[in-house]
Amino acid sequence: NVLVKSHKLTTEDFQAIQARISVETERLKRRALAQQLVMLKTRMDSGQELRTIEHELQSKLAALEVYWAAIQEANEPELAKKKSGKALKQAVEYSLTEEGTPLLTAEERRVLSIPRGSLSAEERREIEAHVLHTYNFLRRIPWPEELAAIPEIAGAHHEKLDGSGYPRGRTEADIPLASRLMTVADIYDALTATDRPYRKSLPSDRAFKVLEDEAQQGKLDSDVVRIFIDAKVYDQAAGPDPLEDR
Repeated sequence: NVLVKSHKLTTEDFQAIQARISVETERLKRRALAQQLVMLKTRMDSGQELRTIEHELQSKLAALEVYWAAIQEANEPELAKKKSGKALKQAVEYSLTEEGTPLLTAEERRVLSIPRGSLSAEERREIEAHVLHTYNFLRRIPWPEELAAIPEIAGAHHEKLDGSGYPRGRTEADIPLASRLMTVADIYDALTATDRPYRKSLPSDRAFKVLEDEAQQGKLDSDVVRIFIDAKVYDQAAGPDPLEDR
Protein backbone atom coordinates (compact mmCIF):
# COMPACT_ATOMS: atom_id res chain seq x y z
CA ASN A 1 0.00 0.00 0.00
CA VAL A 2 1.69 3.21 -1.15
CA LEU A 3 -0.11 5.22 1.55
CA VAL A 4 2.00 3.55 4.24
CA LYS A 5 5.14 2.81 2.24
CA SER A 6 7.98 3.52 4.68
CA HIS A 7 10.95 2.84 2.38
CA LYS A 8 11.77 2.99 -1.32
CA LEU A 9 12.12 -0.77 -1.80
CA THR A 10 9.30 -3.14 -1.00
CA THR A 11 9.98 -5.58 1.83
CA GLU A 12 10.22 -8.39 -0.71
CA ASP A 13 12.78 -6.58 -2.88
CA PHE A 14 14.82 -5.54 0.15
CA GLN A 15 14.95 -9.13 1.40
CA ALA A 16 15.83 -10.39 -2.09
CA ILE A 17 18.88 -8.12 -2.23
CA GLN A 18 19.88 -9.19 1.27
CA ALA A 19 19.63 -12.84 0.20
CA ARG A 20 21.75 -12.21 -2.91
CA ILE A 21 24.48 -10.64 -0.81
CA SER A 22 24.34 -13.53 1.66
CA VAL A 23 24.64 -16.09 -1.15
CA GLU A 24 27.45 -14.10 -2.78
CA THR A 25 29.32 -14.03 0.54
CA GLU A 26 29.18 -17.81 0.82
CA ARG A 27 30.25 -18.25 -2.81
CA LEU A 28 33.30 -16.06 -2.31
CA LYS A 29 34.25 -18.01 0.82
CA ARG A 30 33.87 -21.35 -0.97
CA ARG A 31 35.87 -20.15 -3.96
CA ALA A 32 38.69 -18.89 -1.75
CA LEU A 33 38.71 -22.16 0.20
CA ALA A 34 38.87 -24.18 -3.04
CA GLN A 35 41.81 -22.07 -4.23
CA GLN A 36 43.61 -22.58 -0.93
CA LEU A 37 43.07 -26.36 -1.08
CA VAL A 38 44.52 -26.52 -4.59
CA MET A 39 47.49 -24.47 -3.42
CA LEU A 40 48.11 -26.78 -0.47
CA LYS A 41 47.96 -29.89 -2.68
CA THR A 42 50.20 -28.62 -5.45
CA ARG A 43 52.79 -26.48 -3.67
CA MET A 44 54.94 -27.07 -0.63
CA ASP A 45 55.82 -23.42 -0.12
CA SER A 46 52.34 -21.93 -0.37
CA GLY A 47 52.21 -19.67 2.69
CA GLN A 48 52.36 -16.37 0.82
CA GLU A 49 49.82 -17.48 -1.78
CA LEU A 50 47.43 -18.61 0.95
CA ARG A 51 47.74 -15.25 2.69
CA THR A 52 47.12 -13.45 -0.61
CA ILE A 53 43.95 -15.46 -1.23
CA GLU A 54 42.72 -14.74 2.30
CA HIS A 55 43.50 -11.05 1.95
CA GLU A 56 41.61 -10.83 -1.34
CA LEU A 57 38.66 -12.66 0.21
CA GLN A 58 38.46 -10.30 3.16
CA SER A 59 38.67 -7.29 0.83
CA LYS A 60 35.75 -8.60 -1.23
CA LEU A 61 33.68 -9.40 1.86
CA ALA A 62 34.36 -5.95 3.29
CA ALA A 63 33.26 -4.40 -0.01
CA LEU A 64 29.99 -6.36 0.11
CA GLU A 65 29.36 -5.04 3.62
CA VAL A 66 29.94 -1.48 2.40
CA TYR A 67 27.58 -2.05 -0.55
CA TRP A 68 24.89 -3.43 1.75
CA ALA A 69 25.21 -0.44 4.08
CA ALA A 70 24.94 1.91 1.08
CA ILE A 71 21.83 0.12 -0.17
CA GLN A 72 20.21 0.36 3.27
CA GLU A 73 20.98 4.08 3.46
CA ALA A 74 19.71 4.72 -0.08
CA ASN A 75 16.51 2.88 0.84
CA GLU A 76 15.70 5.47 3.52
CA PRO A 77 13.28 8.22 2.43
CA GLU A 78 15.01 11.01 4.36
CA LEU A 79 15.57 14.40 2.77
CA ALA A 80 19.15 14.68 4.01
CA LYS A 81 21.95 14.21 1.50
CA LYS A 82 23.20 10.66 1.42
CA LYS A 83 26.83 10.02 2.32
CA SER A 84 27.35 6.74 0.48
CA GLY A 85 26.79 7.71 -3.15
CA LYS A 86 30.13 6.29 -4.32
CA ALA A 87 29.55 2.96 -2.56
CA LEU A 88 26.05 2.72 -4.02
CA LYS A 89 27.44 3.33 -7.51
CA GLN A 90 29.91 0.49 -6.95
CA ALA A 91 27.08 -1.75 -5.72
CA VAL A 92 25.13 -0.96 -8.89
CA GLU A 93 28.15 -1.96 -10.99
CA TYR A 94 28.86 -5.16 -9.01
CA SER A 95 28.24 -8.48 -10.78
CA LEU A 96 27.51 -11.71 -8.90
CA THR A 97 30.37 -14.20 -8.99
CA GLU A 98 28.77 -17.17 -10.74
CA GLU A 99 25.91 -15.74 -12.81
CA GLY A 100 27.70 -12.58 -13.87
CA THR A 101 24.39 -10.77 -13.40
CA PRO A 102 24.14 -7.41 -11.60
CA LEU A 103 23.68 -7.41 -7.84
CA LEU A 104 20.76 -4.99 -8.31
CA THR A 105 18.04 -5.30 -10.93
CA ALA A 106 17.21 -2.35 -13.17
CA GLU A 107 14.00 -1.73 -11.20
CA GLU A 108 15.84 -1.81 -7.86
CA ARG A 109 18.41 0.65 -9.18
CA ARG A 110 15.63 2.95 -10.38
CA VAL A 111 13.79 2.83 -7.06
CA LEU A 112 16.92 3.43 -4.98
CA SER A 113 17.71 6.50 -7.08
CA ILE A 114 14.52 8.28 -5.94
CA PRO A 115 15.94 11.59 -4.68
CA ARG A 116 13.29 12.40 -2.08
CA GLY A 117 10.73 10.38 -0.16
CA SER A 118 9.94 6.71 -0.73
CA LEU A 119 7.63 6.86 -3.75
CA SER A 120 8.38 6.32 -7.41
CA ALA A 121 6.82 8.67 -9.98
CA GLU A 122 4.01 6.18 -10.60
CA GLU A 123 3.32 5.74 -6.88
CA ARG A 124 3.37 9.51 -6.35
CA ARG A 125 0.77 9.97 -9.08
CA GLU A 126 -1.37 7.38 -7.31
CA ILE A 127 -1.06 9.30 -4.05
CA GLU A 128 -1.82 12.62 -5.74
CA ALA A 129 -5.00 11.16 -7.21
CA HIS A 130 -6.50 11.11 -3.72
CA VAL A 131 -7.18 14.85 -4.00
CA LEU A 132 -9.37 14.31 -7.04
CA HIS A 133 -11.14 11.47 -5.26
CA THR A 134 -11.72 13.81 -2.29
CA TYR A 135 -13.11 16.54 -4.54
CA ASN A 136 -15.38 14.18 -6.47
CA PHE A 137 -16.67 12.66 -3.23
CA LEU A 138 -17.30 16.00 -1.50
CA ARG A 139 -19.10 17.57 -4.44
CA ARG A 140 -21.74 14.81 -4.27
CA ILE A 141 -22.76 15.94 -0.79
CA PRO A 142 -25.70 18.41 -0.68
CA TRP A 143 -23.93 21.09 1.36
CA PRO A 144 -25.88 24.04 2.78
CA GLU A 145 -25.08 27.34 1.10
CA GLU A 146 -22.59 28.48 3.74
CA LEU A 147 -20.54 25.28 3.26
CA ALA A 148 -20.88 24.95 -0.51
CA ALA A 149 -17.23 25.91 -1.08
CA ILE A 150 -15.84 22.96 0.89
CA PRO A 151 -15.24 20.70 -2.16
CA GLU A 152 -13.32 23.51 -3.90
CA ILE A 153 -11.31 24.33 -0.76
CA ALA A 154 -10.34 20.72 -0.06
CA GLY A 155 -9.68 20.02 -3.73
CA ALA A 156 -7.08 22.79 -3.93
CA HIS A 157 -5.18 22.23 -0.68
CA HIS A 158 -2.22 20.61 -2.46
CA GLU A 159 -1.89 23.39 -5.01
CA LYS A 160 1.04 25.84 -4.78
CA LEU A 161 1.03 29.52 -5.69
CA ASP A 162 3.72 29.03 -8.36
CA GLY A 163 1.76 26.29 -10.14
CA SER A 164 3.96 23.42 -8.92
CA GLY A 165 1.21 21.77 -6.86
CA TYR A 166 -1.38 19.19 -7.80
CA PRO A 167 -3.78 17.95 -9.09
CA ARG A 168 -4.46 20.84 -11.51
CA GLY A 169 -1.30 22.92 -11.22
CA ARG A 170 -3.27 26.03 -10.25
CA THR A 171 -1.53 29.33 -9.66
CA GLU A 172 -2.01 32.07 -7.06
CA ALA A 173 -5.03 33.76 -8.65
CA ASP A 174 -6.98 30.48 -8.76
CA ILE A 175 -6.32 29.20 -5.24
CA PRO A 176 -8.89 30.23 -2.58
CA LEU A 177 -7.60 31.75 0.64
CA ALA A 178 -9.19 28.93 2.63
CA SER A 179 -7.20 26.42 0.57
CA ARG A 180 -3.99 28.33 1.28
CA LEU A 181 -4.75 28.13 5.00
CA MET A 182 -5.42 24.42 4.72
CA THR A 183 -2.20 23.90 2.73
CA VAL A 184 0.01 25.42 5.41
CA ALA A 185 -1.74 23.51 8.20
CA ASP A 186 -1.55 20.26 6.23
CA ILE A 187 2.17 20.63 5.49
CA TYR A 188 2.93 21.41 9.13
CA ASP A 189 0.92 18.40 10.26
CA ALA A 190 2.67 16.11 7.76
CA LEU A 191 6.12 17.30 8.87
CA THR A 192 5.51 17.01 12.61
CA ALA A 193 3.26 13.93 12.73
CA THR A 194 4.72 10.92 14.52
CA ASP A 195 2.61 8.33 12.70
CA ARG A 196 4.03 8.69 9.18
CA PRO A 197 5.97 5.51 8.29
CA TYR A 198 7.77 7.19 5.40
CA ARG A 199 9.25 10.12 7.34
CA LYS A 200 10.62 10.88 10.79
CA SER A 201 8.75 13.67 12.51
CA LEU A 202 10.40 17.09 12.65
CA PRO A 203 10.42 19.42 15.66
CA SER A 204 8.31 22.55 15.24
CA ASP A 205 11.24 24.89 14.58
CA ARG A 206 12.42 22.80 11.64
CA ALA A 207 8.86 22.53 10.30
CA PHE A 208 8.61 26.33 10.49
CA LYS A 209 11.82 26.59 8.47
CA VAL A 210 10.35 24.36 5.75
CA LEU A 211 7.21 26.51 5.61
CA GLU A 212 9.22 29.72 5.50
CA ASP A 213 11.47 28.36 2.75
CA GLU A 214 8.47 27.39 0.64
CA ALA A 215 6.94 30.82 1.18
CA GLN A 216 10.21 32.46 0.13
CA GLN A 217 10.21 30.31 -3.02
CA GLY A 218 6.74 31.57 -3.89
CA LYS A 219 5.00 28.26 -3.24
CA LEU A 220 3.09 29.18 -0.07
CA ASP A 221 1.30 32.37 0.95
CA SER A 222 3.89 34.21 3.07
CA ASP A 223 1.21 36.08 5.05
CA VAL A 224 -0.55 32.84 5.94
CA VAL A 225 2.74 31.23 7.00
CA ARG A 226 3.65 34.24 9.17
CA ILE A 227 0.26 34.29 10.89
CA PHE A 228 0.31 30.51 11.35
CA ILE A 229 3.64 30.72 13.17
CA ASP A 230 3.23 34.03 15.05
CA ALA A 231 -0.29 33.26 16.29
CA LYS A 232 0.71 29.68 17.19
CA VAL A 233 -2.23 28.32 15.23
CA TYR A 234 -0.53 24.91 15.30
CA ASP A 235 -1.20 24.70 19.06
CA GLN A 236 -4.93 24.51 18.36
CA ALA A 237 -4.49 21.05 16.84
CA ALA A 238 -3.51 19.64 20.22
CA GLY A 239 -6.76 20.83 21.80
CA PRO A 240 -7.22 21.69 25.48
CA ASP A 241 -5.37 19.73 28.11
CA PRO A 242 -7.94 17.31 29.65
CA LEU A 243 -6.17 17.62 33.02
CA GLU A 244 -6.11 21.43 32.99
CA ASP A 245 -9.40 21.92 34.87
CA ARG A 246 -8.85 19.20 37.43
